[in-house]
Amino acid sequence: MIWGTFLFVILLAQITAYRLIQKRKEAEDLLKKLRAKRPKKRFQRANLLP
Repeated sequence: MIWGTFLFVILLAQITAYRLIQKRKEAEDLLKKLRAKRPKKRFQRANLLP
């Protein structure tokens, strides 16, 4: 029982990590497209700051 739950938690962690990586890649692709359309460095730096 303990090993089963342990393996399940590891599997869940791997799935969530994979999803986060996929979302990050999609976000980077979108940023690249936006940068290609409008190369305004000052504007983007102001937006990226929290």
